[in-house]
Amino acid sequence: MKKKVLAIMMACLLSASLAACGGSDSSKSDTSSTKTEDKKEAEDTDEEASENPWYEYSDTLTVCYQGISEADEVAVFVSDEDINFAVLGVADPETNESISFVGEVTEDENGLTITDETSETSLTFTVEDNGDDTFTLDMGDLGKLTIVSCTQDEAFELLDTFDQYTEPLV
Repeated sequence: MKKKVLAIMMACLLSASLAACGGSDSSKSDTSSTKTEDKKEAEDTDEEASENPWYEYSDTLTVCYQGISEADEVAVFVSDEDINFAVLGVADPETNESISFVGEVTEDENGLTITDETSETSLTFTVEDNGDDTFTLDMGDLGKLTIVSCTQDEAFELLDTFDQYTEPLV
């Protein structure tokens, strides 16, 4: 049952945020409903922030992406503006397992490397711009992730979901 709940939550979060990436050509807007929606969204964000520990890093982790792996795992990548510090999390909704790397990012001829502050393990990957607002993170034998820009709220919600509902591998 726990696996189904996690899979549904991650699928909903990913679907909602990917749908939010689409544009709208409508030039008409109802300012009163927009103000009401903005106020409700601000209240929801404040409530989420008070419960989600990732918001402690909201001033630092401002570059946010999410996506899926070749194996249909859910992925989230957040970093500072200069990509000197980052979080990369990947969760498998089928097994409720996740892996994350939180730490300093270095760059060399092999690509980017995140070294986890806690476990001191590292992950090296290359980044390819796909030309359609998505990027592919290629981790060699470990596979590839395709990610798209998302809001900080979406990224932090995914990270919090990983923390609460998955079993970390590292």
